[in-house]
Amino acid sequence: MESDAVATFEHRRYWDNGTYLSGAEFRPDDGGRVINWPDQNYANGVSKNKDTGGKFKDLVRIIKRLKVKMSEEKISAADPIPSFLIESLIWNVPNSNFGYYSYSQIVRESLAHLFNKTIKVEDCIEWGEVNELKYLFRGQAWTIEQTHKFLSAAWNYLELE
Repeated sequence: MESDAVATFEHRRYWDNGTYLSGAEFRPDDGGRVINWPDQNYANGVSKNKDTGGKFKDLVRIIKRLKVKMSEEKISAADPIPSFLIESLIWNVPNSNFGYYSYSQIVRESLAHLFNKTIKVEDCIEWGEVNELKYLFRGQAWTIEQTHKFLSAAWNYLELE
């Protein structure tokens, strides 16, 4: 029987002093482990949104909608890109990129930054997920190459120069 609920259990990351961070873990039917850090993800997202004058969450929504639109229009580069990857990519955009008045300029500068940083692996291999407890491009279902291809397709789709 299929279900929309996923059974999880607490996952703890311990430090040498005995303290720990609490996350969530589940085991997919196809094997392996999936560990998430929802509390840290939420807190960091709220903090970045505050630091960017509310523009972080707005930009995440814009790029997620762009990805859906590209998929609907059969642009294959958008297909392997999950929404969590988009949120984490935007997390790695410097706060200074959110300082523009227009969202058009914020989108342009952010896509340019992400595109340029995903050309060479060494420029983005240390990037983290929003939770800052997992690397964005290590042991994930997506690759830097897929991400770079999506960013290029998004730039072209928006006809940016």
